[in-house]
Amino acid sequence: MDTDAVNRGADYDPDGGSELAFDSAGQPVTNDYLERLADELEQDEVLPAGTTVEFQVRGRPSLTAPGEKSPAVHFRVPANLRSAVEQRARREGKSVSALARDALERYVS
Repeated sequence: MDTDAVNRGADYDPDGGSELAFDSAGQPVTNDYLERLADELEQDEVLPAGTTVEFQVRGRPSLTAPGEKSPAVHFRVPANLRSAVEQRARREGKSVSALARDALERYVS
């Protein structure tokens, strides 16, 4: 253990507790340690400059347009209404969300 780093007060605990965290090699995770790690990561060029990286989008497909996030609407209902909606959705082979969307679209049209 690097007791000098601990004694210098460079210890870092994200939870604000008194226990010091250690990395997989047994080194204490100090502010200095994190600074060195951040510097290494910033200097490490894994991909050539100008390389475009596309990340796979997780979750359900957008209802608005490809690549755009669909806004969500949340509201509370009485238990008996929720139960009736779930039964209706099962009968129609839809999710509760799909049934609610259909109902809202018909209501505002």
